Amino acid sequence: NPHVRYTVSIGVALGAAHQGPTDEDERLLALLDRADQAMYEAKDLGRNRVQAEATPDGARQGAADGPGATA
Repeated sequence: NPHVRYTVSIGVALGAAHQGPTDEDERLLALLDRADQAMYEAKDLGRNRVQAEATPDGARQGAADGPGATA
């Protein structure tokens, strides 16, 4: 349908082996939670973008927006 508009908001989080909680399920849940937070930030920043989670110093890694944007 040409009258339907779609937007995409993607949140990205990085996970490292053996970092954080020792329980694998807890690590995965924490990773998903961080990716979810980044996705909602992408939506708040205008949608149609990929938003990476903040690093411990507050910087964003690889955030990109708009059609054809690269990280």
